Order: sequence, then C-alpha cells, then structure tokens
Amino acid sequence: MVTLFWILCFVTMFTWRITPPYRQRHHQLRYAFFASLIFWLAGLARQWFESPELFHPGKTILLLLSLGLGSQLFYLWRNLRYSKWLVPAGMLFLAWVLQDRRLPQLDPNGELLVLIRDDVDPNTLKKHLGINLGSITPAFTLTDRESPLAHYYKINLHYLPWQQTQTIQRRLEQILGVQWIDRNEYYAFFKPVPGHSEVHPLAQWSNDPLLAKQWHLDQQQIGDLQASLKGAQPRKSARLFILDTGVDSKHEDLKPNYVSWHKEDEVDEQGHGTHCAGIASAVTNNRTGGASMNPGPSFFTVTSIKVLNFFGGGTQQTIIQGMIDAADQGADVISMSLGGRSSDEKQRLYEEAVSYANKKGAIVVVAAGNDGGPATQVTPANVPGVITVTAIQSDLTKPAFANTLEGIAFGLAAPGVDILAPIPKNKYANYSGTSMATPQVAGTIALMKSLEPKLTTKDAFELLQQTGLSVPQSTKNGTVIQPNKAIGTLVSAEALVQ
Repeated sequence: MVTLFWILCFVTMFTWRITPPYRQRHHQLRYAFFASLIFWLAGLARQWFESPELFHPGKTILLLLSLGLGSQLFYLWRNLRYSKWLVPAGMLFLAWVLQDRRLPQLDPNGELLVLIRDDVDPNTLKKHLGINLGSITPAFTLTDRESPLAHYYKINLHYLPWQQTQTIQRRLEQILGVQWIDRNEYYAFFKPVPGHSEVHPLAQWSNDPLLAKQWHLDQQQIGDLQASLKGAQPRKSARLFILDTGVDSKHEDLKPNYVSWHKEDEVDEQGHGTHCAGIASAVTNNRTGGASMNPGPSFFTVTSIKVLNFFGGGTQQTIIQGMIDAADQGADVISMSLGGRSSDEKQRLYEEAVSYANKKGAIVVVAAGNDGGPATQVTPANVPGVITVTAIQSDLTKPAFANTLEGIAFGLAAPGVDILAPIPKNKYANYSGTSMATPQVAGTIALMKSLEPKLTTKDAFELLQQTGLSVPQSTKNGTVIQPNKAIGTLVSAEALVQ
C-alpha cells in the first residue's frame, strides 16, 4: 500500500505541474498530490512504528528529494522557452552522473577476487597488467592451507570507476595462471516482511508468556518434542552458527543458549540476525518471551558471526570468510538467511566454501529467497551441498514472496509467516520471510547432531524429507519439516544400533 501511494504521488505531481493553472483540474490535481503525499508519509510512519528495524530513513529522504527535483523539472518543461531541450539534457546529465549507482556495488577495499595457480606469484599480476594496483592479498584466512580457498586473492583497485574495473577484469582473464575471477559484490539478507501477532489455541507446554503467539511451534509439534527429550542425554552440545547482521547476545531470551566467539559479532543494530537466532534457540520455559525447539544448551548453542553490516549488506569475501571461520571454530550447523543473484563464478566460490565446511563436519542451511521466483537463480541457495529452505504459511501453502525449490537438490520448507522471535534490546517482533524458515531447519539439524554427531548433509535432508509433511506441489514448494517425527525416528534408529 505504501508503494501504491508513492506511485500516486508521482503521477499526480506530474499531471499537476504540466496542467495550466487556469484550468480547474490544476487545483484538483494539486489537492490530490498533497493527499497522496500525506497518505504515503502516514504509511511510512506506521511502518516505522510497527517495525523500526526495517525502516530506512535514507531511502525516504531520497524519495522526497526525487519528488522535489521532478516537480521542478516538470515546471521547467512547461514554462521555459528552451525547456524541450534543457530538461532532456538535464535528465541525461543526471543519468550520466548517477550511472554507476545502478551497477553492482563492490567492496572498495578489494573490488575483485581471483584464483591463481599455486605456482604463480600474485605480485606478478601487477607487472602483467602494467598498472599500479593498490594491493593483492590473500582473500581468506583458514586453518587448512591445502584447501583451494587458500589460493584466492583479493585485489584492491583504489576506487577505480566501473568501466576501468571491467577492463582490468578482462585483462586478468587473459593472464596465464589466473583460473577464476569475479567481482567482490555486496550481498544482503532477504528482507523480511513485517508480520502481526495472532493468538493460536496452543497446548501450554511451557510457561513462556508469548508462546500462544508462536503458531509455528504448534505446527511442528515442538511441545511433544520437548516432552520426549526430557531426561535424554545428548552425545554432544552441538554448535549452530548464525551468519547474519550479528546477534544481541545479552537478550533476555537468548543469553543462556549463546556461546561467544568475538564480541564485535554480538552487536546487532539491524535486528535480522537476532531474530534468526531467537527462532532457532530462544530459551524455553523461563517465564520470559517465547520458546523454541532447543531444550537447552546441553543440546545445542548458538554463536554469531557478523557478515552483514547495519544496512544488511556484506561482500562475497566477508560471507565466505564467515563460513570458513564457523567451520574452523567447530560449527555443526551454519545458518545463512542471505543471498543474491547467481552466476557461475559465484557458485564456484560458494561450492568451495560449502565443501570446506562439510569436510570440517558442518551442515550448511540457507534461505531460498523472497523474490517469488525460482531459488535456482539465487546464490548460495542454488549451490550444491547446501540445504535450501523456503517458507509456508499457517494453511501449509507457499506465500507469494517465497522462492520455489524446483531444481534444488536438497530443498525443504518450514513456517515463515508471522514468526514471533526476539529482536535487540529485549524486544520481540513478528517477521515473515524465508529468512525466518531457515533457522527452524538449522535448529532442528543442530538438535539432530547433538544426538548423532556424525550426521551428514544428505543424512539430515533425507531424514527430514522422509518424516516431513507432504503438501500440494511438494517438489516445487518443499516437504514441510516435522522435527518431532524426525528426532523420534533418529532416536529409534540409534536405539536399534546400540
């Protein structure tokens, strides 16, 4: 609705400014413009009041400035003698000035990523290119120096314009020993949709005051799961790493289940990462906030690695480094509610990172995306070796925003609409998105790995698929996980083996 009022603002402003003042319609259009503007601003105010973490004041200011600029341009078009030439010329000049703003944003400290043969000195690239590059440094820090990731380098081009960056990229592709090259673009979390709370008729299996607003726990029979695990002895405390905007580790409903790594990763100005962590591992039965599938830290804990900034963006290099760090720190599960447009180059780099994590014993779970299209067009959702998660709503149908899973090897579904969970500063909020579905699958797998530490990605997927709930078009929309059945089957299988 906010977008609709913005469109009405622009259309009424355009027609008002080009209509001669002596016509009655001129005044009617002016009133219509200001009415649309008021409704648009009211919609923004409501959005800010309901979900301040998702409100971006910079974007609002730019939209207001564009209205003012557009108004003046249309005024010139109607009043100046040479306006039919001046206005198009001005718009062309503005397009020229802003042309790079529409292009992919690159990391200013390392615009390109390259893979070179291990017998090639990276510093020789400067000589071959014949230009003064800022620096060529290893792209990643990792414990396993035998991994192909050890041969990736980051090239700093000193803020060169986009066109020159493309030229250098083409020249690098011609150099013997350069095996792969890609731009170090920014990725982002999948922006959640603000939700609303509804009280559902739940069995009160915990004393958490917000439990009745967490429909997804009822759908997944988490109460029965918690009851079945009372007295159970996990074989290890599994470690779930959340790669996101950070996590508020001091949150009242997260702190006991949180394990610290770096203090700077425990600041979350945005809120997305804290929400994801809370979905997977909010403290249950503590008379505070809501609940989760996690019976307690003896089963699994959560740890944050901050790979996205305040605006929700992070580069390929920072995200891959986060995956490496999680694997090197002993992650059992890595949860990533983020992604971007796909390409063969990006897939290759993420495949290397997923392979690295798998060899270290970690299962990687990623969001399918909120574009309403196929997840095969999104990275890392389309990377072989990950479990990709889409969203369902309370009637078990796929919401319009959720990407589909056709062509995805390991695709599952989980509740992703109106999911209540913690956000920073001891608050709680309802969000919708595949970002919210992903930590439910990741948390379930962490619980499974606490009982069977040697579980592989394939094992986990097959168990969740076999015990999951089939819905119409499951191939497209995914089998809906049923954690209680999956854990029950796993425990029964373990008992037979013993």
